[in-house]
Amino acid sequence: MPAQAASQVPSAPMGAPTVIDAGHGGEDLGAVAAGVYEKDLALAVAKRLAAVLAETGTGQGALLRDSDEYIPLDERVARSVAVDGGEFLSLHINHVRSKKPRGITIYVYGKSSDRWARKARKVRKLTPLAAPPRQAVLASIRLANALVRSLRQEGLEVEPVRRSTYYVLKNPRLPAVLVELGYLSNPAEAELLKDPGYQDRLARSLAQGLAEYTMQARRKTERSAVTGR
Repeated sequence: MPAQAASQVPSAPMGAPTVIDAGHGGEDLGAVAAGVYEKDLALAVAKRLAAVLAETGTGQGALLRDSDEYIPLDERVARSVAVDGGEFLSLHINHVRSKKPRGITIYVYGKSSDRWARKARKVRKLTPLAAPPRQAVLASIRLANALVRSLRQEGLEVEPVRRSTYYVLKNPRLPAVLVELGYLSNPAEAELLKDPGYQDRLARSLAQGLAEYTMQARRKTERSAVTGR
């Protein structure tokens, strides 16, 4: 993976798959609460999302991992670029010291002032990545807003879009968002996150948001073709 991102982001072909990144995996458990691992919950929702996209015909998903596998962060970005997908969606579960915070949080690349953001874990030295191109950040914001709208329409509690410099958000090729699906540190929400029915609800809401974003992108491309801008 080159250290410097391209100055422009090539347009993804229509129908390109959504690259779905289930956070953590293998020896990297992620957040842990009452014997429940973030890595398992993230993978369960990721698989369900890919299945929903296929079932509904609203898109297709390319899973970066479909088993309990550890993939280093820089390899996740490299694999996502190799897929030649349309967008990058990284799924995680939050955990903080307080038991009070709850709800879904979606991040795009940018300077963070989020006091609840998890401190970066010590990881092996990663290939440096520059900030993503402005075009990719703007597309990421549109994607994040579409997901927020869809999740809220489902009646789910969602924070306004936040910014972070998480490594996977520096994707040099694809619009990228990181979704914290809830808080394992909140006992009531932890119980919900373990429920397959709730996981399906999350997946269907995310799929609807992805479909909305794809439609917007298609209309934008068509307008550009007509106006030449």
